[in-house]
Amino acid sequence: MRIDPIKIEKLELRDIGCFEEIQIDFSSRFNLLCGANGVGKSTVLSVVARAFSHHQSALRRRSASSQPGNWSVDFVKGGVSQRATGSSEGLLPGEHDKPQAVFVESSRSVLYFKATRDFLYSRLEAIARDPPSDTNHWSNSAILGIDQGDLKRWLANRYLFSAHPGSLTSRQEADLAFAKECFSILDHRVRFRTVDAASFDTYVDTPQGSVPFEYLSSGFRASLAMLLGIIREIEIRGFEEPAQSFSGVVLIDELDLHLHPTWQQAIVSALKKAYPFAQFIVTTHSPHMIQHAENGEVIALVSDGTSAPRVGKFETSRYGFKGWSLEEILTDVMGLSDTTSEIFSNAMRQFDLAIERDDSESVRFWMTELDAMIHPTSHLRKLIRLQAGPIRGRFDD
Repeated sequence: MRIDPIKIEKLELRDIGCFEEIQIDFSSRFNLLCGANGVGKSTVLSVVARAFSHHQSALRRRSASSQPGNWSVDFVKGGVSQRATGSSEGLLPGEHDKPQAVFVESSRSVLYFKATRDFLYSRLEAIARDPPSDTNHWSNSAILGIDQGDLKRWLANRYLFSAHPGSLTSRQEADLAFAKECFSILDHRVRFRTVDAASFDTYVDTPQGSVPFEYLSSGFRASLAMLLGIIREIEIRGFEEPAQSFSGVVLIDELDLHLHPTWQQAIVSALKKAYPFAQFIVTTHSPHMIQHAENGEVIALVSDGTSAPRVGKFETSRYGFKGWSLEEILTDVMGLSDTTSEIFSNAMRQFDLAIERDDSESVRFWMTELDAMIHPTSHLRKLIRLQAGPIRGRFDD
C-alpha cells in the first residue's frame, strides 16, 4: 500500500511538562533537539508521537499551573495541512491525558524509538513469522515506542528464507540487501557474514575474526539496532516501497546513546543517507553532533533555571555551529555552567587573585599547579606565563 508522505511542521505547548508556553518549528529533513537535562526534549518527542495515537498517554500538565495543559501538532500529509490537539489535567503517575483530535490512521508512518535500545544476545529456538502489524499496533507504538527485541529473529528469518527462490518479495530482498550494508556503515572493517542455520546467530567479519554480532561494542550494537530497527519496522508495516523510500517521520530519543564521539556524526550521516525522504526529529546530548549539523537543523531548548524552557536564538551563519568550539556549544547551547573541573577552576581563581594582589610567591605557586594540570600543548599555558611574567620576574630577581 502506498502511503502519502508525512512531515511535522510545528508543535505548540502550553502548561505541558516543564513548558509554560512554547512553539517549535521543524525542518522537513533533520532536527536535533538539544539542551540540558530537564528542559523537555523527551516531552517534545512524546507529544509529536501522541498526535498519532488513541492509546492512553501519561503526558502531564505543568506542576506550577493549576490549569489543564494543552498541545497541538501541525503536520502535512500528502500536501494537506492537518492539526492534532489534546490536553492534560493529570500531574500524578497513572493519570492520563485527553486527546481532542488525533490521527491514528496516519500512525503507520510515524516510528518512535525510545532511549532503551540494543542488540542483546538471545538464543532463538526457531524463526517465527512476523508479528501482527495493524493500526492498533502502530498507535500503541507511538506511545510506548517500538520494541526492538525482535531484530535478531527478523534478520535470521529474512536471511535464511532468501536461500529459497520466491520465499521473499522483491521489497523484502531489497531490504535484506540494505540491512547487510548497514553493518559496515559506521566501520568499514566490520561486514555482515552469515546467519548460522543451526543457532540462528548473526556473524560478522572483524579485524579480529568472525564473531557473533552481539560480541561487538555496545556503541556499535546500539547504532546498528537503530539502523536495522527502522528497516524492520518499515517492512513489517507493509509499505510497498523498500525501506530506503520511507517518507514518514522517525522520532529517536538520545541518538548519541552509548556512542563514541567518533561515531556520533557517523550515525547522523548514515541516517540521512539511508533514508533520504524521511523526516528525523531526534534528541541528543552530544556537542559533536551539534558542531557538525547543517544550518537550521539544531533546536536548542534553553532555561536559566528560574523560568520555563524556551527555544534558544543563536546568531549563526550558513555554516551553523561548524565554527564553534565544543566548549562554546556546551556552555552556550547545552547549558553547561563550566567545562573544566572544579579543582582546575579553583586553581585559576587563586592564580587570578594572586595576580591582583601582586603576590609573587602565590603567583609562582599557582602557576606551578596549573602547569601540572594543563594539557601539554594547550595555548593556555603560554597565556598564564605571560600574565605571570612581570610579577614572576620580580620574584626571580
